[in-house]
Amino acid sequence: MSTPIGFLSAVAIVFGLVWLYVNGYTFAPVYRKAFYTLIGRAKDPRVYDEGTAVADGELPVIDVLLPAYDESETIGYSIRALRAAEYPTEKLRVHVVVEASDQTTRGTLSQLKRRYDFREIVVPPSYPGTPNKPRALNYAFERTTGDIVGVIDAEDVVAPELFRQVVCALVDGDHDYVQGRLDMENEDDGLLNTLFRGEYGFWYGMIIPSYFRVGYPVPLGGTTNFATRAVLEAAAAKRLERFGSPWNDAERETLAETGSAGVVPWDPRNVTEDFELGLLLWETGYSMAMVTAVTREESPIGLNGWVRQRTRWQKGKLFTLSQRLRYPPAGIRRKVHIYTQSAMPHLGPINVVGILLVLIYARLVGFLAAPVVAVVLLIGLSMAIQQMVMHTVGYWQVTDNRGLIRIVRATITFVSVPLYWVLQWGADVRAFVQLGFGHLAWEKTSHEGRHVDTADPAAVGSVLSIGGFQVIVAETADGWTWMVNDTDDTVAQATGPFPSEADARAGAELFGESLAIAVGSGSVFEIGMSDPGWTWHLVADEERIAVAPTHQSSVEDSLESVGRVQSAAGLAVLRADPTRERQPDTSEREPERVTPVEP
Repeated sequence: MSTPIGFLSAVAIVFGLVWLYVNGYTFAPVYRKAFYTLIGRAKDPRVYDEGTAVADGELPVIDVLLPAYDESETIGYSIRALRAAEYPTEKLRVHVVVEASDQTTRGTLSQLKRRYDFREIVVPPSYPGTPNKPRALNYAFERTTGDIVGVIDAEDVVAPELFRQVVCALVDGDHDYVQGRLDMENEDDGLLNTLFRGEYGFWYGMIIPSYFRVGYPVPLGGTTNFATRAVLEAAAAKRLERFGSPWNDAERETLAETGSAGVVPWDPRNVTEDFELGLLLWETGYSMAMVTAVTREESPIGLNGWVRQRTRWQKGKLFTLSQRLRYPPAGIRRKVHIYTQSAMPHLGPINVVGILLVLIYARLVGFLAAPVVAVVLLIGLSMAIQQMVMHTVGYWQVTDNRGLIRIVRATITFVSVPLYWVLQWGADVRAFVQLGFGHLAWEKTSHEGRHVDTADPAAVGSVLSIGGFQVIVAETADGWTWMVNDTDDTVAQATGPFPSEADARAGAELFGESLAIAVGSGSVFEIGMSDPGWTWHLVADEERIAVAPTHQSSVEDSLESVGRVQSAAGLAVLRADPTRERQPDTSEREPERVTPVEP
């Protein structure tokens, strides 16, 4: 055997063994979990799919931390879903954690406070550390007192049953921390988003439950995880004891000045704080549970956002590895698990290299020349194909599509997974380079609320909550119309039907323009009495363009109605809704003109 061929064979056998180890580590729990199912042990008592039996008056207080940066487009979705949860409002405390400089998100929060009960926690610039999610969480943690602390991302829509399942796990089941399921719903935004949804279906439907079932450490998701306050405080103390303080002397003085003790349940230097915390809790011996409630998330739109997010994930894992190498876990078992999960890149890139190696080896050497090498490589290849199948099954299980669309997208998912692996490879290399050059900053991923179906009444409510108001253009039996909604109430509507949707939109735009300059520039509100009661009209250049949706019992009520409409100036957004019927103008005679109302 020539030297190049011998070298290639050596490389093939070494890489093939690594390939087998990584795949074996990943999928052995899946096989074991499947075996448990075959022998009738499918049910894991640590997985909770029902709510607690604890009476409302005895439920623990849950502090939900919503770290938000540049999330004005989505924060309303999350807050509304939290406030619609099946848990007493007074015992579910919502804390939106923002940076002082994030004026856009803070402006949105000021609007949302009119409608929802939540607290805004502003992280001061003087608080030590680079602005990122774990830093914000640590700051907020010291300013809450609830029995249970949870993290929900600012774009997430939680399931109503989530919190009662969490209490069932932590209180009834006496566990220490819990993780919920996640689903990246916006698969319609492109192939990358479809593949992402399939990957999350594969990860949270197969891998994570299997890891959990067999006793592997489970890397927590960045959202929908909860722990008792006592456990997080103990984890923070353990972190300081083992890894040392992340703060220098000057920063500790600053902490004291801001009234902070410097408690760090989350590592403020790690951009994948959820992954690291999951490993730390497992290492420390705390008891984990899982709940079946699914949180709806949004995957990044476009390749750039996807790469930035994946780079951050992998960079945080590598940072965790470097930390654990300096402060090794105790015992062989802990070392194997912690080092493997921290060092292992995405499994996809390993599969890509393995497949290329199989093709090169078959071409240059031939499998018959070295049967042992051939067996190792072919087993790795079969496991790569297995992952393609599982990725596809993951998509099949979570997608909302049915029929032909589901079949077509599942097929596309299967054949596109290798391309997805190549992209993962790029993100892994980028993460390694950034960490090597000491670039530890958080790379922000933008969200647009694409995972929320705006045809869903609950989703519409979320959209309303973002801007405060919404202009709906709708088709009725008489033609097209528009209306201004505030939550579930119509506060203004067109005076009559329009012949087309374009005309209705033009009328709505005229309303918005007139509203912004009402009184003093040719636009006035007229308030008067008609037979059913008091009403108002908005008149621009002697043309009536809007009317109150209902009559009021007094002039004061009409004045209040006008005030609500004026508040909509500059806030409303257009939304087509052909299912919404217009409320007819029921005024029977011209209202008496009274003094125009100043906005």
